[in-house]
Amino acid sequence: MDAAVVFVLLVVAAGASASRGGMLLGGQYPASEHEQGVQKAMTFAMQEYNKQSNDMFLNTITKVNGVTKQLVSGTIYRIDAVVSRTECKKSAVGVQNCPVHTDGNFAKSMNCQFEVLTIPWQRENKLQKKTCD
Repeated sequence: MDAAVVFVLLVVAAGASASRGGMLLGGQYPASEHEQGVQKAMTFAMQEYNKQSNDMFLNTITKVNGVTKQLVSGTIYRIDAVVSRTECKKSAVGVQNCPVHTDGNFAKSMNCQFEVLTIPWQRENKLQKKTCD
């Protein structure tokens, strides 16, 4: 079969798949914060955030504004969330059990965007981007 014909058939098949709601390789799609992959990506993002932060307290995600995922050689999760300072110092364990600071002197929340690449078959996670304001 001629290469041009094969290309046209692939484009038509991809368009038909997209119109039926199928996920295309490289496409970015909304994801639920409750999906297992999203939960793992958020946990990893916060571990890396806390490692890189100069704050003496641990931070945690307190609100998820939105999540998308993109299928590449692995999955890229883009997370838009509110991150808040907890009462636990970095030497503490288990940020999930740490209450968020409410004291005005210590309370701090910010909106952050994380981009996490997960490659499960290589057991690899990378925090590709992190921006907070």
